[in-house]
Amino acid sequence: MNRNGRQLGAIFLVAGTSIGAGVIALPLVLAGIGLLLTALCMVLVWAVMYYSSLINIELNLQAGHGMDIGQLGERYGGKWSAILGKFVLVALMYALLAAYFHGLISMSLHLFSLPQRWLPWVTMEIFAVVYGLMSLPLRGLYQFNRLLFTAMLAIAALFIGGLCIGRFWHHAPLSEGIFLPPNSWSLRRTLPVVPILFTSFGFQVIFHTLTEYCARDRRVLRRVFFYGSLIPMCAYIVWTAAILWAVHGNDANFYGAMAEGKVQVGPLVDKLSHISSLPYAHSTVWAIALCSVVTSIVGVGMGLCDSLRPLFRGKTLRSRPWITLVALLPPFLMAVFVPNAFTAFLGFSGIILSILAILLPLYLLRRGKFTDHNYPAVAKISLQWLCLAVAAVVIVCEIIHLLS
Repeated sequence: MNRNGRQLGAIFLVAGTSIGAGVIALPLVLAGIGLLLTALCMVLVWAVMYYSSLINIELNLQAGHGMDIGQLGERYGGKWSAILGKFVLVALMYALLAAYFHGLISMSLHLFSLPQRWLPWVTMEIFAVVYGLMSLPLRGLYQFNRLLFTAMLAIAALFIGGLCIGRFWHHAPLSEGIFLPPNSWSLRRTLPVVPILFTSFGFQVIFHTLTEYCARDRRVLRRVFFYGSLIPMCAYIVWTAAILWAVHGNDANFYGAMAEGKVQVGPLVDKLSHISSLPYAHSTVWAIALCSVVTSIVGVGMGLCDSLRPLFRGKTLRSRPWITLVALLPPFLMAVFVPNAFTAFLGFSGIILSILAILLPLYLLRRGKFTDHNYPAVAKISLQWLCLAVAAVVIVCEIIHLLS
């Protein structure tokens, strides 16, 4: 594959890993703070996450080859940094995969209107399909992910177009209620938003994979993570704005219930299916959700397989089918047997991601004492302190929200 093809495939992998099943639930969470704060918060979180990606790439390039955060911890920080890095990385990837499996099973049952007695068959079929997909050669997996991500963007664009030409366009006023709702600055509304937005840019599990895939080319890697993280930010803003504007223009009472956190994903999908002019709007929304979950499973699964490979010795145990089974089976079983797996495993994701994406990489960067940097921006103390402040805010917001 040529350089441009690798770069495009890597960009889609970063974007697809970021955009998960939460894209459907984002409008529910963000309705309370309005479009203005939503856009400002997303731009800030994107900038911080892109800067943190430069730090992680810098560590990989200085190491000479792709290393996950556990291996980087051992190289630059010693034994305890290695243990912490490996733990938070694997814990995050297993938690995300368990949540994605649970969401995929639930959405499949809902989309095809299957009775609960079909649950065992659906779960086994889903695992078989995902396992077969993840066992593909890397080149085929990248191409499949690119195709699926492109399809997801096309379907989302079609759905947003259906909203724009639907009934809401004729009577959706530009009011203050949608841009800056009452009490939008209150802690009750902002606390749950910060960790969720932070987790929405969770592509940190694939740095080591893409470092090698892009042949350690610093310019290509910088473009990959810039555009790969920029695409989700733009998609989130456009998607959220279209849905909130559509709902607000058609049913102000329903929008008020969303702002108060009293609406779940199902009722929102039903509301959107009535607003949109598309004949199959309900299925279209769920198709977007399914595509986003599968692209996220591909990205996180690839990162987990690469992280687990050094733990196994011997030709058989280090084979791709065996490592894929070890990577997918535990989170799949957790998704099946743990009640409310989606919320249970994502509950602490903001805290884990803060450690994985910002706190530990910054610590390792300082321990490395590099005299020459591939990206001079990572050495700026002011930007490092800004990232530390954002990580602290995310952790505090998550803890307060969980205790409230």
